Amino acid sequence: MKWKSSLKYGAIALAMLVQIVSPAIGFGGEAFAQDAAADNPAAAEKTAPKLSGTVQITGGLGFTVALKADGTVWTWGDNARGKLGYGDVQMLNRYSPGQVKGLSDVKAVAAGMYHTLALKNDGTVWSWGYNTNGQLGTGDKKDASLPAQVEGLYHIVSIAAGNDFSVALDDFGDVYAWGNNSKNQLGDGTTTERLKPNKVPKLDSVKAIAAGAAHVIAISKWDSVVGWGDNSFRQIGNGGYGDTISTPSVTNAATAVKAIAAGSSFSLALDNYGSVWSWGSNLRGQLANGNTYDDYRPSMVVGGRDVIQIAAGSQHAVALKADGTIVAWGSNSFGQLGSGDLDRATEGRQIQNGFNDIAIIGSGFFHTMAVKGDGSLWVWGNNLTGQLGDGTTTNRISPALLARFNMVKSAPAAPSSATGTDAGGSTANPVTGKTNTIAAGEGYSMFINNGKLWSWGDNVFGQLGDGSHSSKNKPVSVMDLPGPASVAAGTGHSMAVNPGGHVSAWGLNAFGQLGNGTNTNQYSPAELTGMNDAVQAVSGNSFTAVLKKDGTVWTTGDNTYGQLGVGSGTGSTSFTQITELPKIIELEAGYSYVLALAEDGTLYAWGDNANGQLGDSSTASRKFPAPVVGISDVVAMKAGRSHSLAVKKDGSLWAWGLNINGQLGDGTTVNRTLPVKVAGLENVKAVAAGGSHSLALLSDGTVYSWGFNFFGQLGNGTNSDSSSPVKISQLSQISEIAAGSSHSLALGSNGTVWSWGANYSGQLGDGSLTNRSVPAVVSGFAAAQLSDVTGHWAASAIANAIAKGYVDGYEDGTFRPNNPITRAEFAKMVSAALGVKPAAAQQGDAWYTPYANALLAANLYGQSEAQSEWNGLITRKELAQIAVRATDTLLQKPDTKLETNKSILIAVQKGLLQGLEQGSLGPDEPTTRAQAITIIERILKVNGGGTLEVDQEAVKKAEALNP
Repeated sequence: MKWKSSLKYGAIALAMLVQIVSPAIGFGGEAFAQDAAADNPAAAEKTAPKLSGTVQITGGLGFTVALKADGTVWTWGDNARGKLGYGDVQMLNRYSPGQVKGLSDVKAVAAGMYHTLALKNDGTVWSWGYNTNGQLGTGDKKDASLPAQVEGLYHIVSIAAGNDFSVALDDFGDVYAWGNNSKNQLGDGTTTERLKPNKVPKLDSVKAIAAGAAHVIAISKWDSVVGWGDNSFRQIGNGGYGDTISTPSVTNAATAVKAIAAGSSFSLALDNYGSVWSWGSNLRGQLANGNTYDDYRPSMVVGGRDVIQIAAGSQHAVALKADGTIVAWGSNSFGQLGSGDLDRATEGRQIQNGFNDIAIIGSGFFHTMAVKGDGSLWVWGNNLTGQLGDGTTTNRISPALLARFNMVKSAPAAPSSATGTDAGGSTANPVTGKTNTIAAGEGYSMFINNGKLWSWGDNVFGQLGDGSHSSKNKPVSVMDLPGPASVAAGTGHSMAVNPGGHVSAWGLNAFGQLGNGTNTNQYSPAELTGMNDAVQAVSGNSFTAVLKKDGTVWTTGDNTYGQLGVGSGTGSTSFTQITELPKIIELEAGYSYVLALAEDGTLYAWGDNANGQLGDSSTASRKFPAPVVGISDVVAMKAGRSHSLAVKKDGSLWAWGLNINGQLGDGTTVNRTLPVKVAGLENVKAVAAGGSHSLALLSDGTVYSWGFNFFGQLGNGTNSDSSSPVKISQLSQISEIAAGSSHSLALGSNGTVWSWGANYSGQLGDGSLTNRSVPAVVSGFAAAQLSDVTGHWAASAIANAIAKGYVDGYEDGTFRPNNPITRAEFAKMVSAALGVKPAAAQQGDAWYTPYANALLAANLYGQSEAQSEWNGLITRKELAQIAVRATDTLLQKPDTKLETNKSILIAVQKGLLQGLEQGSLGPDEPTTRAQAITIIERILKVNGGGTLEVDQEAVKKAEALNP
């Protein structure tokens, strides 16, 4: 048989030339149901669990097919020519499970070398994948990347797939076959290829079918085995050697056969007494009879007693015993026996002592799968094209759990149309992400001050956002970016999130990292259409990740190392949701990898892992998220170029990844693939990871540093590396830290920005290009001192509002907190606070008109508010109406009217409005600038998922207004 594999399997092909035939089928090739041993007298007290619904797991050459209990089909692995059934012929491989489109109500699947069959409950058969020999049964030889119905088949009860042909059994016991027939595998007495199903003659009342590489076996009405097709290695079992059997022929197998399975060139039968029989090729010990000689005479498998299920791979086989354990035998070149080694077995060998509670088994060509009683899927063996679904291409020699994928539980509905597994996406308890007021990128810096974003340093790609591509060694104002709440700096592009959840992007876009659907660089910020409800954005080398308030993660840009986390290696110019994640509360991006923190304190990682920065005990890159091993209760983390840092709830700091310059802080320069504790630091509050150096902010406001120090980025007055943390003596009362490639930043609690380290692009912002090994203040960012705010009851709220950028003081250094506020002034404040961007003013418009129109268009103001006298003083009852509408999306609809007294009641019940003296409501009284700021801060807190203190006296008064 001519080898059919692609070039990437060249090494496998060479190893198999001794056997000459193609490797084959493990697949659904086992013909039995989940309850196949129900009548097995030898298994009267079996403990193998039962699963609810119909569940099946199988595979072909380099890919896996899973049938879940809900009738959906999922695939992963090699996707050449679109054979995974997603409709995508561009994606090379998928490294995590994805659902086959347009297919439901399925009760069985079968996988050939490069094609798949699915049997629906209505008795129809569907196919997709390669169609070189007509194996899809569609009447032509066109490949299919989506399932298509096989013509002329009805009332089908069982299916099987060979290398490049297919077989089906109907409820009358008739067998149909189509595809390649060069070895008589279609059983019609010819070698004529068939593009549509053709009835196999001389057969009736067949009970089960199984297909090998180029042969078929079936259980007859007398419970004996018949076979046809390739017999080069005696796999038909009726005598003869080196020929083919053109029509069904009775084999020498025992009678009372309950189930069958076919490997590449060998066959298996399970009898009613729980014994397994084998015949055919035995080069790798796949007959499990203690030798490696081919044999046409069925012999009992050594170790194959008390069996209830069987499955066959190319040259290996597995059997499920009644006690829920597995035995395996045959070839083990890729660890497919799950024995923890690569030694082949010529007798049945139990997989891992203690690996039990198995309900279902399955096999691909060179990998094996098992489903436990809880529906969890376990995989091992070859993983060259991601067929194990664990996000890597690392072979497994022992069973490994496929995380976040369950064969019994259905995936919850995701908040988008993206296909995927059990994903986050709950809108309950919205997340807030991590707010970054300062950010350090590859040779540039950014800082949000009083609602304005400033940037300085390298600007070759427009990453400073000032409309130019000239580098700056002093801070410049970023253009067209009102009120950003958080910023992120990558190697050549920048991101900002505003309080309303909108994302703006600018800078380098060669890989689509700006997420705007193009590859064009952007020299000033541009808001991204459709990217709403964001709470955090992070920038890597040439990719971006965004966290939404529902806990979902979205990525765009370069995907060379799988850093987009979507299970493929294909990049994107627009954002795609990662569906293989639980609810995430914080994100961090390294050079080409990502860390994500779940709400339970579990840390996930994906992307480049050349130096162990993913913390999974390996150096294999991952194309979809997997938990960091050996760490829990994480509360903060950072990703550097190739090393990672994480703070635990107890204030301890842990590190892993590249350590050539001591950036892990463990006193060595040894790389770590698992987290190790950073010695000598406790009560850590926050961390920063640069190119090859690290920073830690302690709860007392002091800062420590370690790692590479060639440019003075450790800030300790030297240029010597340090593999242990050293205190930066010049810094105290620090509230935030950031680390760039070779420089560092710190933000003081008084608003002062400090910088040190490399300055070759002006990233220190001091007007020079001179490196500096000690921190110095970046001029122009001293905290605003408002003369009339200190000691005011609303001082904290006013400070927060100024920091968020939706309000500012007057030129004379005052805020005038007790001054009354007009409707127009409040409209401008609330518009900026909620991220509602006004249109440009038209000629003749009053200054406040764009703000009023924007709020009305966003349905944050109703018609009654819009018809008010804008220069008049706003009243407390108007504040109540606006606050209630702004915190309830159900009320943000056109023409939704709010009754005044009802609005006041809801506002005080939520804590948005507090009473005056003794709970007095004062609905018609005007309000002050300080009171307006307080109301807006309360709105933002509620919208962020927080709760407010409620004035019970005010509630009583409001209830009296609503009898």
